[in-house]
Parts: sequence; C-alpha cells; structure tokens
Amino acid sequence: MYCLFFVWNGENTLTQQLNRSPQQDPPISEWSIQFFLLTVSSLLVIFSGMLVGYLPQFVQFAQSSHSNVSPSQLSEREQLPRSLVYEQASQLWIVSSWNGVPQKLFTPGYLYSRGVPPLITPSGQLVYGGDGVWLTDPFAGHARRIARLPVGQIITSMALSQDGSQLAWSSVLVSGKGTINLYAGPLEATVLVHQQPANLCPCFRIFSFLRDYKSLGEKTLLLTEDHGDHGAVQHGLWILNLEAQPRQLLASDPPQGPLALAPDGNHLLYASWEGYTPVPRNGSLPVDAEPLSYANDLNIATIDPQVPKLANSQVIVQGQPLPQPEAMATATYHWIMTLRFSPNGSTLAYLVFTSDIKGNFNRYSIIYTVTVKNSETQITLGSPQRVAFGSSGYYELGDWLDEHYLALYGNGGLYTLDIQHGKVTRIILTKEYARIIGAVALERV
Repeated sequence: MYCLFFVWNGENTLTQQLNRSPQQDPPISEWSIQFFLLTVSSLLVIFSGMLVGYLPQFVQFAQSSHSNVSPSQLSEREQLPRSLVYEQASQLWIVSSWNGVPQKLFTPGYLYSRGVPPLITPSGQLVYGGDGVWLTDPFAGHARRIARLPVGQIITSMALSQDGSQLAWSSVLVSGKGTINLYAGPLEATVLVHQQPANLCPCFRIFSFLRDYKSLGEKTLLLTEDHGDHGAVQHGLWILNLEAQPRQLLASDPPQGPLALAPDGNHLLYASWEGYTPVPRNGSLPVDAEPLSYANDLNIATIDPQVPKLANSQVIVQGQPLPQPEAMATATYHWIMTLRFSPNGSTLAYLVFTSDIKGNFNRYSIIYTVTVKNSETQITLGSPQRVAFGSSGYYELGDWLDEHYLALYGNGGLYTLDIQHGKVTRIILTKEYARIIGAVALERV
C-alpha cells in the first residue's frame, strides 16, 4: 500500500479500540458506551485544535481527515465551484471538485496521447484531438469536428492562444515520412502555415502562442522539436512569425527545453538539461510515462522576440553537476515535473522528486510553491516553500481550482491541495492512473 502524504493516524487507533471483540472484554452498559464515546470525541476535538495550532512548528504538511463529507458540511471557501476533466482508460471524464461523482463525457473521435492532452478554453469549452480536432461543451455535449486530419496522419501537438480565440496544431504521417504540417488561425478555421520534410529535423511541433502585442501579435508561435518521437518530447525552442522562417531561441542539444509559458505569455520556464530515472517496480508509474525525461533545474527568463533570445534569466531550482557513474548509485539527484501557474500568475507550483537507484527504485516527492511578481522591467521571485510531500508512489500536479486550491493525482486518487494550509482532501478514488486535463466552472443551471 502506498502512503499518500503525511496523515495522523490517531483515529485509526481509536477505531481499533472500539472494534475489539466482546469476548475479550466484560459487558459494558449502553449508557457507559455513549458516555465513553462522548468523552473521547470531546478530547479528540480539543487535541485536534491543539494539533492544528502547533502544526506549522513541527509538521509542515498534513492530510485532511474529511475525505468523504457532503457539500453541506464544507465551509463556503471549500465548496470550490469547479469541476475537473480527467482522462482514464482512454476515456474523458468530469467530476466535481467536492462531490466525487464522475460522469463520462461524450467525445467522439477522441484518441489518447500523452503528448497531446486536450485543452480547455477560458469559456470552458473542451478542445481534443483524435481523428481531427474536436470542440465540445463538457456539460451539454454537442461535440463537433473543427479541423479534419489528412488520411494516415496523427496530431502531434495543440496549443490555444491566451484568450482561446486562436488554435495551433501539428500533424505528421504515422509512418514518420512525408511532411510535418503546422496549422494556425481562428479556433474553428485553422489553415496550413508551415510545412517541412519529416526526415529533416528539427522536427517541429507547437509549444505555445507568443503573446507580444507590441511587435508580432498573437499569431507568433513558439515551436519545439520531438526528434521524430510522437510522445511527450520537447527539446529546444524556436520562434515562428508566420511571415518568416523559424529562428532559434533555445538549443536542443544538449537535452534542454521549454517547460511552461507564464500567463503573461512573455516569460518562459525552461530546463538547461534533462535526464532519465529508473522505472519504479511498484507499478505506480503510468506505462507511457516510463520513457520520459525530466528537468534537473528550473529557470525563468524573458522572451525577446526581436533578437530573438532569452533575457534576464533567473534560477528557481539550481541544477546539479552531470552525474558520474559512481554518483548514480545514490538518490541525491532531484527531478522536476508538472509546473502549474495559478490563474493570476502570481504563484508557481511544481513537484520535485528523487528516485532510489537500487531496490524498487521508489520515488519521493515534494510539492513547492514560489511567488512570482511581474513588472514591465523584471520578474521578482520569492523563496520556494514546501507545501506537501509524498513518500513512495507517483504524483502529478493538475490544474488550479482557484488561487488557493490545486488539483492533484496521487496513487489511484484525485485530490485537492490547499496550498495555504498544506491540507489534502480526496475528491475520488480512481484506483488506476488518471491524468488531470483541467478545471472548468460547474454546470450552469
């Protein structure tokens, strides 16, 4: 059994005491039992209050004990008016962030791809790929295909502009031959904007739109390359003005690449080198995540599209020396994954894990947050703060539900994480891996 974060197990001890066999104890009157339960409950309430008061001094992370409470029992702040869209077993599902009742979405033509997750527009529409590009309302349905895919091709990337009005995507023949096609334009009217032979790398795919209204506008694309791998591979970075040829911002060799774009569209999170870790033997890691590489450092820089170059780079997580063979026998190397900016861009959450190099290759994860203050001239970073940890198993950060709550997958379950109090509350047990796609507003009534 995996351990999901730190949890005080006093309640389990009490349950064991109350479930002792009558053959082991003398008969007790019903009134005595009720009095005993009332007394113990009162003591637990008092002790819990003391524990919360002293919690920051000796335990920085904790798990909520009310994982299955009704909406009426939650405080107004905890009744998050959001639902989560997630993928499991090649199906898309939606579940409220507080009542844990999943519903399967009607998504004709959908094909699972770790490298091309569905996207959610600011208005709550779901854009997904498969035998074309599709658009649907997660609650009302009515899916419709907004872009057709040429015969024999697969979609390798998708990206939305900041306001959701523009879409960019790429495709290539399944065989890897022929041409790589890049499309961009209005959400429901994309056109071919760039084409190149598939056997001549860099093998481009879409990374993001660049938001730079003063010069090039929202139809400037950021491209990365996958070296012909159709999985979740992102190396190097190029800028593509639709009226010119791609220009390189970040080299793809040695392995480095873009990780995320800040909500302002002008600041990039990137890694200067990436590496691989052994696959855990406990079965917690999704099969299609086994060949992934991970960032060893985390940096943020301003994108200067005119030169082009990355300017004013700052370090969030310091990189480590390239490992020597003898160093790989230890678990001293950290790896960074699932970076998520809060809706207003003022907080960045990310997960850092270490991996045992021997035995079962278990992973140990810590979730951090760091404040990000952005001005016209520079970005000011706060000190990273540890919010929660997981001992053994596989964890992924999902979307933000609001400025204080973050969705989280961990060892067969979906959870909300209160980053202010380090409190984890279960949404639903999925039993197997479920990838969080994003958060949408609750169904309109």
